[in-house]
Amino acid sequence: MLSVSEVANRFQVTPHTVRSWEAKGILKPDWVSPTGRRYYQEENVERLYSRGIKTLRGSQT
Repeated sequence: MLSVSEVANRFQVTPHTVRSWEAKGILKPDWVSPTGRRYYQEENVERLYSRGIKTLRGSQT
């Protein structure tokens, strides 16, 4: 499982951008800890990357 920070590093974006993708329904966490930390399965992150999500880097807020 990858944390928000690990996903952000992989895409070379900020953690805020990863959270905005979640809010937009682009990437949903596979597990949320009791304290609210979000985790993503590596397979889902790789699938998203291969679909071209990297082009969203320009939409950082």
